[in-house]
Amino acid sequence: LYSVPFGTLDERWRAGFGFSTESNDLKSRDGVVAHREENVAGANISFSSVEFHPLQYGASDGYSVELTAENYALLDNDDFNGNVYSLDWHNYTPLRHGILALRWVEGLGYGAPTPFQLGGVFSEYEGQLPYINQRKYALRGYDSDPFLSGRRMRLGTVEWRMPLPYVNRSLMVPPVGIGRTSLVLFGEAGGAWHDGNSPSHYYGSGGMEAVGELIVG
Repeated sequence: LYSVPFGTLDERWRAGFGFSTESNDLKSRDGVVAHREENVAGANISFSSVEFHPLQYGASDGYSVELTAENYALLDNDDFNGNVYSLDWHNYTPLRHGILALRWVEGLGYGAPTPFQLGGVFSEYEGQLPYINQRKYALRGYDSDPFLSGRRMRLGTVEWRMPLPYVNRSLMVPPVGIGRTSLVLFGEAGGAWHDGNSPSHYYGSGGMEAVGELIVG
């Protein structure tokens, strides 16, 4: 992915294009091997006004939005075809005690693309940079079941992130310690489907996370 940032210190834009390629050999119990190629070309653009506080876990203020468009026909594909469009929006609002974090993800697939998959604790890619061919998104409380897989998906998350003490303690040998800590209360819901404008059912969850920053070196 070739991605170019531009803008100011307070407002940052990023635009890029690239491709993703993946090769899989699927072997059945009777010994038959099926070869599958997945080649996707895409482009994205994003805007961010997110700010980070030194003592706060994660982002502390602002919002970001990212739009991605992908196509299978631009590269050689025998197993997949069509287009995929996705939107990923984050918003962070400072509160008296902590941060209110909101997220909305929308994915629309046309043709026969790789399906979206919801479930698990971690998304396929985590971080501040955009990616091509992201299809796996976390939905805490659920495994990656078939009913959470589809050509289209929608996911919403609400989090209340409350900072705990900044421990900032480590050992000398080995040089491992803990820095910022936070308590996160969350609620989220999502659904996946193949056709139409919305899923037949949304699957929700709620819980609490204790987050600690690992310091190495």
